[in-house]
Amino acid sequence: MSILLLMQKIRERPGLYLRKKSLDLLEHFMFGYKLRDDVASWVKETGKDASEYFNAIITSMPLDQIDISTLFLNFQIFVHSYYGRELGALSEYTLISRNSYSDEEAFDKYFELFDMFLNEQKIKSKIE
Repeated sequence: MSILLLMQKIRERPGLYLRKKSLDLLEHFMFGYKLRDDVASWVKETGKDASEYFNAIITSMPLDQIDISTLFLNFQIFVHSYYGRELGALSEYTLISRNSYSDEEAFDKYFELFDMFLNEQKIKSKIE
């Protein structure tokens, strides 16, 4: 399943994937999803067992080499621009949360911005 299709499914049924509508829980879910993807890529490239991945990162891989998908990096830049902030230490999740009254409202705002981003990138029509 593609990440875009998964995001749509989470949006439609957040309780099934996250227990409840929550930007905080979405952030943790996405971190785990990206980590799974990184581990799978590393295993494919190196031929080593997945259990060796974390030891390799801790002992030898500089933090700036940890792969971040271009799509979500561009979305992070989009969110920072939306709020008139330069890309910096705050994540897109933090920016959205700080500009929302509740975690549930932040969840809705995340997907509102994600839709705006996908439409701007002309990606939305490809997943529907």
